[in-house]
Amino acid sequence: MTSDEGTTTLSNGRVVEFPVAYEAAIAGVVAVADFDTLDRVTPERLRPVRVGRRAGLLTLVGIDYARVGDFDPYGEFAVIVPVSRHSIDGVPLSARTVGGWVHWLPVTTDPARLLGVDGWGYPKTVAGIEFETGTGDPERRTGSADRPTRCCRVAVGGEAVLTLTVDTGRTLPVDTSATSYTEHDGGLLATAVELAGPVGARSLDSGVHLTLGRHDRADDLRDLGVGRRLLGRQIVGSFWGRGVSGVIHRGRRV
Repeated sequence: MTSDEGTTTLSNGRVVEFPVAYEAAIAGVVAVADFDTLDRVTPERLRPVRVGRRAGLLTLVGIDYARVGDFDPYGEFAVIVPVSRHSIDGVPLSARTVGGWVHWLPVTTDPARLLGVDGWGYPKTVAGIEFETGTGDPERRTGSADRPTRCCRVAVGGEAVLTLTVDTGRTLPVDTSATSYTEHDGGLLATAVELAGPVGARSLDSGVHLTLGRHDRADDLRDLGVGRRLLGRQIVGSFWGRGVSGVIHRGRRV
């Protein structure tokens, strides 16, 4: 891969300009997971954010991209470990030092996989990802016409990995940014991601439903301390948004 100031050339010869603009719908959950296991899957220079003696955090989010640069629309599911580069035993010295280590990032198309792997070192693989918006799950007695559910299903090789359903609701305008961390070309890369648009969130929410399948990737989530079904006490919060947009900047070595 070769690059110049404002572009990078992917391994298939396609040239990508930075920053990369996107528009998407999102729905996800932040859950409590096992700190020691999270610590083992993150680089030495990063520590998982500690929220208890043995607890860290794990973010799971389905992202339905309507637009990413000049690439065709695609789906994505992110498994992210909230981390800090500057902490004392996992307690961040400042909120500004907190970002997300990208643990797994399946996408629905090979061009999207190549963009992520070559552009930022994202651990992208191709998987089956489906999104569905409904008006609630009668069996769980959640969701309604004004609080629709957003469901994301992930499968690898036709075998179910997980199904995540989030009850959505009201949104407010948000304009924020976050930092994602990856390992790329032998070093640690920090990438700024901007997001703006209507976003909603709840804390300690019971309107989240996660089911894990039998695939190895599901076992990986179990190893991180996520049970076959998320229990209420594991859920820190949920979030959702439609028509959110922003840019993904070029990563920088840190």
